[in-house]
Amino acid sequence: MMLERLVSVIVVAYNSEEFIIETLESIWQQNYKSIELIISDDCSHDLTIKLCKEWMYLDKNKNRFTNIKILEHHENTGIASNCNRGFAKASGEWIKLIAGDDLLLPNCISSFMDYSQKNPNARVLVSKLKTFKDTPDNVLSTWPYKSVFPSKLKTQIKEQLKANFIKAPAVFLNRVMLSSLGGFNETYPFLEDDPLWTKILINNIKFHYIPKCLVAYRIHNKGVSHTPGLNLKFYDSVLRYYNDIAIPLMIEKKMYFWVYLLKLEISIWNNAISKKNKKSFLTIKQRLLLSVIGWSKRINLLFRSLG
Repeated sequence: MMLERLVSVIVVAYNSEEFIIETLESIWQQNYKSIELIISDDCSHDLTIKLCKEWMYLDKNKNRFTNIKILEHHENTGIASNCNRGFAKASGEWIKLIAGDDLLLPNCISSFMDYSQKNPNARVLVSKLKTFKDTPDNVLSTWPYKSVFPSKLKTQIKEQLKANFIKAPAVFLNRVMLSSLGGFNETYPFLEDDPLWTKILINNIKFHYIPKCLVAYRIHNKGVSHTPGLNLKFYDSVLRYYNDIAIPLMIEKKMYFWVYLLKLEISIWNNAISKKNKKSFLTIKQRLLLSVIGWSKRINLLFRSLG
């Protein structure tokens, strides 16, 4: 019998006490056995670490994982740095990152590894995912929203620039590939995904798509983009990524209409963020404009999939 290759599952946690045990249990329930579990915490001030340590020492976990590591940090540095700390301690051939509130479906790791075995040149994989609220059965949507995931590298680059269409919870990364690209870009501390996906694509590494739902992404009002303070830090990272990376690449590829839309979006957010009311800083007009931009992106994806 062929030995299973080691996979490092990195749980990226911050004030995750409400959901972290559900996340850990979803990893425990994987039908793939050779798993290294790394919990990387970004200075939580709730019971996240305590709960993780109690769970780690349960009898059922003694022989379940190759090893379990809990990484604590003395200050909050953002998601990108937290991902890198977990990655630095990983020894698996493949890396699966998951937030401390999301869930892996039972066949997640085995499906990714089966695909990588059959496609040895693949370096980054992405699956379908479902979004849910409260319980995994309360499904809000599935992604991709269209029937066809673009297989050509050139198309993937353009779709990523236009719509940031690759969803972080659904991604599976080869460790050597990730190391060769320098890991996650800490210049954008609260945006760990889009800068990396763009860097992967412009280095001529395409995303291989697995048309199976392998991950459940939780929607709740305590996420980074819904938390006052972190909300503004998140949008600061997003807007700087747009200006530094996305727009120059769009101009290089002569995607001028999308440059216009992105600059309009940036202008709206910059104006909103400068308002004193930080908690609900979008006016009705601004929300409408952002909605129009969002629908423009969705319509583009729909017509591309039909074509």
